[in-house]
Formats: sequence, C-alpha cells, structure tokens
Amino acid sequence: MAADPDASLAFHASAPGAGAEGYVLLLERGDAPGRVRCRRWESPDYTAAAVERVEAADALRAAVRRQARAGWRFTLPPDRILAWLEGDPRP
Repeated sequence: MAADPDASLAFHASAPGAGAEGYVLLLERGDAPGRVRCRRWESPDYTAAAVERVEAADALRAAVRRQARAGWRFTLPPDRILAWLEGDPRP
C-alpha cells in the first residue's frame, strides 16, 4: 500500500530579524478528530531530538495566524498550513 502524501506536513518558521528564533514542525494526522501529532525542532539546535506531542489543531491554527500577523516567515504559505490543519490537504 502506498503512503498517503497528505498524511503529514512539514515546514520551517522563523521570526522576523537576523538570528531570530525559529523552528521546524512536522505535523501528522492525529488519532482523533481535531488532534495533530507534532514533532518540533527549535533553533538554535536543530540537531537536538525533536519534542513530540499531540496538540489541538485549533491551537496550532491560532499560533500560525498569530505568527503570520507578527511577520514570521514560513517555507509554506500560511494558508496552506491552515488548510491542512482544517483537514483540507490541498487548498
């Protein structure tokens, strides 16, 4: 069986400014509606072990919206991240 390409989403986010904080986030569908499994690597040590947890999709959507308004940069368009978190893998 082929892997579902929409089962996960990964992106990098960085705060505005030189040398600012950032993170890499790997999201996977959770085992319950509205839940997302997250693996997060944070600057300045992206080689450290990821922090793993399950979060509410609405909390992650709020964080992405807040960071986008504050000028954070994302390797994926924020709208695509938000759509994936709402269950629409291909906006």
